[in-house]
Amino acid sequence: MPEMQGLEKRLIQSSAWEWFETRIVLPWAVAAAGLEEGGRLLEIGSGGGASAERLLLRHPDLHVVATDFDCGHGGTGPRAPGALR
Repeated sequence: MPEMQGLEKRLIQSSAWEWFETRIVLPWAVAAAGLEEGGRLLEIGSGGGASAERLLLRHPDLHVVATDFDCGHGGTGPRAPGALR
């Protein structure tokens, strides 16, 4: 799958998307997936990990594995929320 370009990349890096994802998308996804305390989540195509970080800030009890094909975005190993940037 090709890397995001142009408009779509700018959109997901915007403060408007951060607001929408934090208040609408992530709560819906957690409820729809039936994630419980201490649950496990795999995020494929995580980019720099901003979504995973936002999710962990709201649900620090979850175990999240985030992966992306572009190794230049993140790193390896476990991280605490706030360490992804």
